[in-house]
Amino acid sequence: ARCGRAGVAMQPRGHGCMVLLEALLLGAVACRTAGASGPALPGDPRYWVKLQNMYVKEGEMSPPFTPSGTKYSVRVRQGSTVELNLALFLELSKYNPRRCPRILVDGQELQYSPLDQLQAVIHLGGYIGPIKKEVRVKVMDPSGGGGGMFGFLHAERSHEYVIDIVRPPQLDKLVSPSILVTDGRGSAVAASPPYVQGDGQHGKHTYAFDEAAAAATVHVG
Repeated sequence: ARCGRAGVAMQPRGHGCMVLLEALLLGAVACRTAGASGPALPGDPRYWVKLQNMYVKEGEMSPPFTPSGTKYSVRVRQGSTVELNLALFLELSKYNPRRCPRILVDGQELQYSPLDQLQAVIHLGGYIGPIKKEVRVKVMDPSGGGGGMFGFLHAERSHEYVIDIVRPPQLDKLVSPSILVTDGRGSAVAASPPYVQGDGQHGKHTYAFDEAAAAATVHVG
């Protein structure tokens, strides 16, 4: 099919702007139906604006990804992880290679080629405490919407995924306090395994008291 405006000159002049508008609308329809036998083109209501798959290499995503989903959670495995690699996959059979969708990660457009492995790097930083971060991935029809003389005819077509990321604290870097345990007589009681300030190897210590001990005091500094 040819994307043209044939027929405008044949219409009665009295129709004025209405004839022009009708011709432009018919031309737009002709352009879209031209790709009906193949992947839908941008601006077509059938244009696909969803990912085929998405996963995070350094964590577990739940629930399992589905193209139509919108809300996911990711728990990072290691507290020492400072950045995540978010892998994104398009169902390429649904696109003309030159008409792939726009992909925005937290509002920043991802520049890519359909031949590449799509990946977005999410920076978490080196903070040693627990981290919670929200990431938004939006897949958009590149034709946009709302702009130009006839922009009101094309509302934005997009699908957004919201990912809540949780990273545990870096326990090996947390500074533990000094701890002294004494019995009722003021004598220090040894821990098993021995407690060493700043040592993140052990999270549990046992203090054994003799039968004569009537009380215990824990000193934390």
